[in-house]
Amino acid sequence: MDYKLSEDENYHMLIDELDKRGLDKERNEVVGLVHYLESMEQQFTNVLDELQQVRCQLEKIQDKGIRKTVLKITDKAKEISEVSSLNSQIRNQEKTIERCYNEIGKLYYEAHKDDTSDAFLEQIERITKAKQEVERLKKDVENVKNK
Repeated sequence: MDYKLSEDENYHMLIDELDKRGLDKERNEVVGLVHYLESMEQQFTNVLDELQQVRCQLEKIQDKGIRKTVLKITDKAKEISEVSSLNSQIRNQEKTIERCYNEIGKLYYEAHKDDTSDAFLEQIERITKAKQEVERLKKDVENVKNK
């Protein structure tokens, strides 16, 4: 508290004037009022100081909470990114395996389609029939397009 009303020159002039005129009651009321205002100002200053301290503490708490949340979100995003990347790699490898199975099957089919004693005879016959049906359906598509 830098300024005190009780130390003001005008205050002292008023008190002196009230003393000269013999206005003791009024003088006491002014002194009491000034004393009350100064104590209220001191209390107000104390409250402001306490509120400032509380504000600083809340900012620290809030900063810690925000940082903690941001770190959690960042960690989760990294985890999701890594899992997504690994899942993508898994799918690529599974596609490679599927293509290889298909190629092996095609090669085996071509190599053994005329064998009648093969253990895969039923599958070979189904593939042959399916290929014939595909060819027939392709001709039907051409006929529909040419109408």
